[in-house]
Order: sequence, then C-alpha cells, then structure tokens
Amino acid sequence: MCEICGGTHVHFVQSGYVARWGPCPVCGPMPKEQWDREVEQLQQMIAALQQGDLAG
Repeated sequence: MCEICGGTHVHFVQSGYVARWGPCPVCGPMPKEQWDREVEQLQQMIAALQQGDLAG
C-alpha cells in the first residue's frame, strides 16, 4: 500500500489556512474501474437510505 495516500489515490496537503488535494504522485489517479465500483456502491447506499432499508 502506498505510504503517501494509503491506497486512496488522493494526496492531501494542509498548510495554514490552505488545503489542497489531488492525485497521488506515486500511485496516480484512481483507475476508472475502481472509480466506477465505488460510485455504484455509493448509489446503492443512497437508494437504500431513500427506501429506509438502512438504520442509523
């Protein structure tokens, strides 16, 4: 696993009042297949919440 992004493919830097993030310089941006899977999971969670299937 990448030591810079921890597998998220996002590099985050905070300096004073400025916060910047972008693709990890080691891993690069997230592969499209992984992005599509995560978006699909998020859409399923939203649909379940709208239907009241998830408690919490």
